[in-house]
Amino acid sequence: MAEPREFSQWQRTLLYHAADGKCDRCGTELGPDWHADHKVPWSRGGPTKVVNGQALCPPCNLKKGRQLPDGTLWYAPKPVGMNITLAKRRRRELGLTFAQVGELVGVGRDVVQRWEAGSREPRNAESLRRYAAALQCEPGELVAEPEPEAVGG
Repeated sequence: MAEPREFSQWQRTLLYHAADGKCDRCGTELGPDWHADHKVPWSRGGPTKVVNGQALCPPCNLKKGRQLPDGTLWYAPKPVGMNITLAKRRRRELGLTFAQVGELVGVGRDVVQRWEAGSREPRNAESLRRYAAALQCEPGELVAEPEPEAVGG
């Protein structure tokens, strides 16, 4: 099956939250017509994955065109995905088990374990909101640039 060209609604939600509702290029507030853009253009083999996406206002996306992110461009790709380091830390700080978080979110313990392992992400914006509420943080914090893992004891 061929990879889709358009980002899914869930991927768009992650990109929007990761950008804090602002254009990744110029920083203006994103309007309802914002573009979920491929950093490496789809037409040049870029995958339709969140790590290859960015939230841009229409003028910035149209200005970018089909350029490749080769280090000389005006935008800097930033990783997007679940901030599992924050999720793990918040759950532990709150003294919650996987089962307790799962109950608050409305999913099984095994699902929360997979989220923290990075092998799965919440399926929709509502699950992300409930997960953030359980961890007493904002949804955007869970999809922000990942924090480094703690090293040592």
